[in-house]
Parts: sequence; structure tokens; C-alpha cells
Amino acid sequence: EVLGVEQDVVLTPIQHDSPAEMAQALDVKDWKLGEVEPLPGKTMPSVTVVTRDYPNLSAQFTALGPLMAKVGNGGKGIAWNTKHEVEALGALNGVHIEGAAKGLPKIETDIDAAEVILMLAPETNGEVAIKAWEALSEITGREHAHLALPKEDEKIRFRDIQA
Repeated sequence: EVLGVEQDVVLTPIQHDSPAEMAQALDVKDWKLGEVEPLPGKTMPSVTVVTRDYPNLSAQFTALGPLMAKVGNGGKGIAWNTKHEVEALGALNGVHIEGAAKGLPKIETDIDAAEVILMLAPETNGEVAIKAWEALSEITGREHAHLALPKEDEKIRFRDIQA
């Protein structure tokens, strides 16, 4: 093995529609030109240390990562719990029984990948849509979940969209 477990420093750009985007609301200044103090996540990208486990890369590419069950899913500055969906994916796609991906839902085929997207996306899973709108409600202080309530029981699976 040439590569083992390595750590990389990664810059993550300021995300659109997130609190970090509002850090320079009136005028964007460039920290590289000395126009503003470089503050990670405010005036420059966030700095993150990422662990790369090269010997287990294949196992990681063919499984849904553990953070989906632990941290959840989200975007644009909001997040919601996806533990229930991860368990459902394990029942639908099967789980790895050994190795670095032990216990994690499989993503070994194109259909497995499609099922992951369909299960976790608010657009194709009514329960997830409710969670996403509730997460937005926490940030805005206004009720939004009612927008998805009529679709709460709808779940689109791969078999529903195939020709």
C-alpha cells in the first residue's frame, strides 16, 4: 500500500443561502488583497481537516456514509435528522456485513444510487419534506411544514419512475 490514512486541509467555499453568505452583506471585500481580515467562514472559505482512508476507499464509495445517520442531511444552512431514512435504505438496498462499511446501506448499483437520492430528497419523500420545512421553520420563526403536509405519505421509488 502506497497510501494509508491521510489528512488533507480542504477549503470549503461560503455557501449560497447560508448565514455565512450574509457576513459581507453590503460590500464584498477580498481578504487576499488585504481589504479585510481573513476570517474562515466569514470573509474567506472555511478550513476543514478531512481524513482520507485510501485502503478503504472502495468500501466508502459503495456505502452511504455514517454521517447521514449521525448528523443528518440538509443544505443552504439548514439540516434535519435522517436516521429513519438511513434505516429504510438499509432495508431496501441491504447493508454491508463486514469491513469499513459494516452496517451501512449499500450503494453498489445504479438503482441503489437512485434509491438513495429518492429516499433522502425532500422533493421525492414527503416525510423528508416535512423535516426540511420544520428545519427552516426553526431558523425563520415561521411555520412552513404545512406546505408539505398534503404530500407527507408520498414516497417515490425507482420502480415508480422507470420506463
